[in-house]
Formats: sequence, C-alpha cells, structure tokens
Amino acid sequence: MQELTIEEKIAEIKNTDTYLDVKNAWFPPYYEKEYYFVSYSHKDYKLVYESLHRLQSGKKRLNLWYDHNLAPGRDWEIEARRYIYDFNCKGVIFFLSENAVLSRSIHKEIEFVKNSGKSYLPINLPCEKIEGHGGEYLAAAKMLELLKQQGYEIENYDEKSAVLNETFSSKITYLWFDQEIERQIEQILSLKRQPLLNIDIDQWIAVTSINDINVLEIKKEDFEYFDKKDQCKKAADYINACAFANCRYLSKVELPESITGIGEFAFHNCTSLTSITIPKSVCHIDNSIFNGCTSLESVNFGNNSELETIGERAFGDCTSLESVTIPNSVTSIGGGAFWGCVSLTSINFGNNSKLETIGEE
Repeated sequence: MQELTIEEKIAEIKNTDTYLDVKNAWFPPYYEKEYYFVSYSHKDYKLVYESLHRLQSGKKRLNLWYDHNLAPGRDWEIEARRYIYDFNCKGVIFFLSENAVLSRSIHKEIEFVKNSGKSYLPINLPCEKIEGHGGEYLAAAKMLELLKQQGYEIENYDEKSAVLNETFSSKITYLWFDQEIERQIEQILSLKRQPLLNIDIDQWIAVTSINDINVLEIKKEDFEYFDKKDQCKKAADYINACAFANCRYLSKVELPESITGIGEFAFHNCTSLTSITIPKSVCHIDNSIFNGCTSLESVNFGNNSELETIGERAFGDCTSLESVTIPNSVTSIGGGAFWGCVSLTSINFGNNSKLETIGEE
C-alpha cells in the first residue's frame, strides 16, 4: 500500500468524527531520545493533529509525545507526570484555545511543567466559539474572561485566570497556528533543555543530584553553570554524597579539573561504569564512592595528583577491578577500601609514596 502524503493524511484527519479515529488508527507518537510533550484539548484535534503531522515531517522532524492512550483521572496524572518529568522531555508545547482553557487537565499540566522546570511554548489556535472573536488569536487568560462573560460556567475562575495570566501573560503571544511550520519548528527547537546536573551554589559549588538516572554519559560541560553575579560560566568544585548513585547505565564520566572532592556513595551502584579518571585537582575521595560498581576495571589518577585521602570502602564490591596505582600524594587509606574486590591482584605504590596509615577492615 502506497504511503499517504502529508496533505492526504491531513485530509483524512478533517474527515474523521473523533480524535480516537486518528490517534489509535495510524498516527502514533514518537518517543525517542529527546522529545517534546504536547498538551491540547481533544476537541481541537483536527487543527492540532494537522500541526503535529507537519512538525513530525521534513528535514527537522521533531519527536513528539502527546496523550496517546492516557485516560482521564488519576492514571492520566501519573502517566502525564512521568512523560513531562522525564529528562528526555526537552520541553512542552501547549496548543491554546477556548476548549483548552476550559479543560480540567491543562491546569494540572501547567503545574507539572512549572514544578519540573521544563521550558514551554504556547501555539495559539484561532477562536471558534467566542462570540464576536471568531478566527482571532487571543491570549489564554483573555479567552477565559470572555467565556465567563458569555455565560460559560467556569469552576475556580479566579484561580484558573491567575494561573493562565502568570504562565502565558496577558498578551497575544508566541506562535499562531497559521504561521509557517518552519517558524514553529525554529521556536520549538530553541527551548532550553533542563540541565543534566543540579548544582547548588549556596556554599560549595556542588553537584547535588542528576536529572536523568538513565544517563549513559556525563561530560565536563555538564558541570558548568552560568553565574549571574559575575556574568560568566563556572564549574562545580565538589560532588555531593550519592549525586550519581544508582545510575545503572552510566558508562562514561568526564570530571573537570575544577573538582576538588567527591562525597560518599557518589557513584554507588553505577554498575555499567568501566573506568574513570580522577583529575589531579581532587584532594579527597570519601567513603564508598565506587561501592557496587561491579564493572569498574580501572581508576586513573591525573599526573601530579593532589589526592591525599581515600575513604573507607571507597572501592567496595568493585568485583571487576584488577589493579590500582595509588598516587604518591596519598597519606591515608580508609578501612576496607578494597573490600570485596575479588578480581584485584595488585595495588601499586610509587617509590616516593607518602602513605602513612591504612585503616582496619
């Protein structure tokens, strides 16, 4: 059977009776690495699905996820939250209309988006049911106000109006449905993705946690943030306890030279990590930082390492670790640092080693 063109598919959309005819039959969502979550009212499906088709086609095809098989009610909230909070979700596209602002779900999705820190972009749909404004593009809060004036019963009107005003402002904003699709794609691609690492700058400039527990790789640039006070980029200087714990798919980590210390259990149970280089800037690695890293084969220390202490059970249960060379700068090794390293056959100390103490098991 010959593949339908975009225009033929759009013509089919316009001839359908319900959005289920389109969604469940032949219009699956894309859920791949980096996608955009789409929020819309089912009553607007003919316009929205036309736009989705165009966004998912062409040279800059976007990966989109909309409420495919998400049922209203509590299950919907759980599923929608899961897709919006996923690190691979780069942002959210809101298709705004009178139907959308009247729906119960959009306000929950707005709340999800704000709590998740995701970027979002509204695409305004032309008005259809507001008397005297047919075909116009109106701001979401303005739509709600006019609907109330025209007799629609709107539960918690003041609260919803405040949410829409705060989120989308009171202007006629952003993209219009009939703007060229290239313009829509350009604006969607400009959404800033949530950073991979959460960095606390209150005291230390420390990595506190990661936004994607399924991450495969962490690069040096992931440790950077923009300092608004000094108007420049800076990098974290410490990795907090458990920051990357249980990232079971993490296989590669690049640590920047800015890191001076690594907290306990920082890489606990990173079972796919095979090797790591500790920069010479690191002075201290805490207890159990590689505990349970069962695939870890080698740990490399930078030339002229400043490392002084290795914490207790730092390499506990690293069952694939075969040999370790301890930098001359190390003065103490905590008890059980290599406990459970069943493949370890050699620990090498330099001729100028400063090691003074090794803790007991």
